[in-house]
Amino acid sequence: MDSNATSRGIEIWNKKIHIYLGLYFLLFLWLFAVSGLFMNHPRWFHGMPQRDRTERAVQVPAEGDDLERAKAVAKQLGITGEILTARVPPKPGLFNFRIFRPNRLANVSVELQTNTATIQTVRGRLPGVLENMHTFSGVRDIWGEAQSKRDWIYTWIWSISMDLLCVGLIILVLSSYYMWYLLRDKWAWGLVAFVLGFAACGFFLVGMGRL
Repeated sequence: MDSNATSRGIEIWNKKIHIYLGLYFLLFLWLFAVSGLFMNHPRWFHGMPQRDRTERAVQVPAEGDDLERAKAVAKQLGITGEILTARVPPKPGLFNFRIFRPNRLANVSVELQTNTATIQTVRGRLPGVLENMHTFSGVRDIWGEAQSKRDWIYTWIWSISMDLLCVGLIILVLSSYYMWYLLRDKWAWGLVAFVLGFAACGFFLVGMGRL
């Protein structure tokens, strides 16, 4: 195979990768674009979260660590999400934990003597849900867990999807550079766009103390 045929084959596959990766990640990118607008302009979007308080009878297992016991209680309550166990021990006679998902935060406090669980639920509106999805990872230090780890299957799938999105964006950018390289008669305009983008990003990195 001659060099022209090889170059043509690389060009064809580069375009296919660029097109199909872009189509696959289209809604992911829109999700982050819209949620970014919500986060940057909170006054544009209104809607207070809905708060509820209920009580239920539960049985807290005597054995197991806090995460295993919280999973057992959450299953009885029919609540799913990322379980967050507190680093600081609760008051004597209480077993506390949180269950978080982008559209809801449930604070669960179980009175061990009476086996009564008090569930305080905060349900977010659409702007808050999208903002939570923008930053949702399951392993944030601000949650104050004794051991930060993902324990909800959707958190695992979401985190893997975000890793793939990051890798996909890197590939999209690199494929764009290759397509720009092939447009030899338009290198100047591409170079201007590249330099402007590099300078703008560098301005914020330096100005905001990232470097």
